[in-house]
Amino acid sequence: MTTAAHSPAAVATLLQELGLLEDGVNAAAAVTVTPISGGNTNRIYRVTCELGEGKGQRDLLLRFFGQGSEAFIDRVQEERIFHAVAAHGLCPKLLASFPEGRVEEFVPAQPLTAPQFRSPALSALVARRLHAFHSISHVDGLPKPSVPPLFAQIRAWAMRAVALCGARYEGWDVGGLVTEVDRLEERLLAVDSPICLCPQP
Repeated sequence: MTTAAHSPAAVATLLQELGLLEDGVNAAAAVTVTPISGGNTNRIYRVTCELGEGKGQRDLLLRFFGQGSEAFIDRVQEERIFHAVAAHGLCPKLLASFPEGRVEEFVPAQPLTAPQFRSPALSALVARRLHAFHSISHVDGLPKPSVPPLFAQIRAWAMRAVALCGARYEGWDVGGLVTEVDRLEERLLAVDSPICLCPQP
């Protein structure tokens, strides 16, 4: 994804194609694109759209997927889970998607401070929201698994690492990763726990 693809004119064209910006709007004047830090594999932007005379403005979050990230993240599955979580009010709404990324509702926020982390009231709120997330029992288009699929995903990543790097890489025992995954799976499956959603690792 080139820098030109993130220009106001290019972003305005994309939003028009996705039906999120009216046709005929002066793209250069209608859209402001501001980079946001914090993405692990994605490039993230806050997009401010002028909606026309007297209509105010709208903020969106534009996400471009990192190059090659599809080798590790199932984007179809991710989008289905995103819709399910958003339906419970636990994440921003997904407004549109395209092959290289997606557009989400922009939610103004800021990182928590150390005193906020120590707040019992805030900790209780986080616990309640996490419980609600873990209680989502159905995702449209995805069968309910009898065994946590996370282990298969991590094992596939470990085997890919061995295929790319060999059994040892710069002193690291890459070949031992698969054994470690097997050991972790055996230990965790011994715990009496329901299968629930977890954030994408």
